[in-house]
Amino acid sequence: CYADDDSELRALVESRTMSGETVAAGDRGLGAFRALVVSHGDAEMFRELATLGGATPETAQQRLDALEDIWQRGQADLACALSRNAVHVQARGCTHDMPQRHPEMVVDAVRAMVDAVRSDSEAALQEFRSKYHDERGSRGTTSYYEKSSR
Repeated sequence: CYADDDSELRALVESRTMSGETVAAGDRGLGAFRALVVSHGDAEMFRELATLGGATPETAQQRLDALEDIWQRGQADLACALSRNAVHVQARGCTHDMPQRHPEMVVDAVRAMVDAVRSDSEAALQEFRSKYHDERGSRGTTSYYEKSSR
């Protein structure tokens, strides 16, 4: 049901990324506003997709890694397309439905945005990032597929 929306957003982000422009304009120039994009760090939402068709654990892990890489690259591209002052956080241990499962983190994200806007500084967003960001996401030293299927 979101295919049209996804297609339009993808086209907008791709066109702005290619041109070096940002999607939104602020009162201090194109893309000057603060933005925070928080994406999941636990790829649970892709686990079922990765196992479709009776995939072996190795194939499922490869699919999971590919889906997760595509998703996280898209989130980083979205952050860059929104503003040159955007911060992308891959939230450690958080699944896709963050407001329901990780409300404290969502409240911290809102507070960080309010602080960043009030202070006209990125410091609060960087503090949020240092508290929650995990570059590796769900794919650390243990296979996510094997870990989650136990």
